[in-house]
Amino acid sequence: MTAIFRAFSAVILAVVAVAGVSAQTHHFVGGDDGWVPEMNVSSWLAGRVFKVGDKLWFKNSGAEGILEVRGPEELEACDFKNPIEMYTDHVALEEQGVRYFVSGNLQHCKNGLKLPVPIVADPEPFWPRPTNQSPGFEPVKPDLAPPDPFEPVKPDLAPPEPYWPAPGAFPPGGGHDQEPPFGPYDPPVKPIYPPPQEPSYPPPPSDAIVVEGAKMMMIVGLLIGCVVGV
Repeated sequence: MTAIFRAFSAVILAVVAVAGVSAQTHHFVGGDDGWVPEMNVSSWLAGRVFKVGDKLWFKNSGAEGILEVRGPEELEACDFKNPIEMYTDHVALEEQGVRYFVSGNLQHCKNGLKLPVPIVADPEPFWPRPTNQSPGFEPVKPDLAPPDPFEPVKPDLAPPEPYWPAPGAFPPGGGHDQEPPFGPYDPPVKPIYPPPQEPSYPPPPSDAIVVEGAKMMMIVGLLIGCVVGV
């Protein structure tokens, strides 16, 4: 009996590790030989997984039939005084849980012809991960929140600061002294022109120079007359 429960534990571990595509499986208890006293239950259970929707087939069960008992205590003691159901050839596994079956022959049951069947929910189908994604990759969901409302920038329409010329910007005198402050939209600086100047002439010749010039003219005239007379 210890070997049967070890095989039962191995089946539980295999059930936890299984993952595959949904499909109904028909399990033929005992293989080709069927449900016979010589059946090696531990060997047949090893690595087998029972899912909701599968079926058990008991071949060669004979007139003794197959009894479903209520729990592991009744299975271990071959106590089928108050069984759940009696079957002749097959059992449909319709719900998740553990079901217990024994031979209707008390001696065969005590010799080991008893079967615990752990039934698991149909595992979800396996979908392979795309090869271009690393393990643990989670796609980023786009942020579809509406953008913040746009607020245009208002132009600054304040008038410019008035311009005040620095002290000493205008030369003293000449009618170009600094004028009173002007408005914000007047020209900042008026053009500056130099003061007008009187024209300068050479001084007139003195009287001595005039007399000397007259004498020179007379001398030249006499010389010319002499030359002509000759």
